[in-house]
Amino acid sequence: MVDKKATDRHFECHVFICTNKKDNGKPCCADKNSMQLRNDLKVWAAKKYGNKVRINASGCLDLCTEGIGAVIYPHQEWFKNLRVEDIKILQDAIDEKMKD
Repeated sequence: MVDKKATDRHFECHVFICTNKKDNGKPCCADKNSMQLRNDLKVWAAKKYGNKVRINASGCLDLCTEGIGAVIYPHQEWFKNLRVEDIKILQDAIDEKMKD
């Protein structure tokens, strides 16, 4: 069943940050503090853009060996090699998308 109310929501910018934790000892974004990056970005976005921007945790984006992975939709802009300290890179990308 489709929830019409949920499908009516429109985010101008939707960011997914990999927070996947692999149990097999292989590199994963969770081990690089990706949840902190997601949480910090979520607080920033809510203050600046309210419900126009959505920041979500995601499962594996298959970039784990290259630092934290993220993607911005609907723009399909991918980011890799991110660290918690790189929050400004995502903030700048969101700001740029919100100008359009």
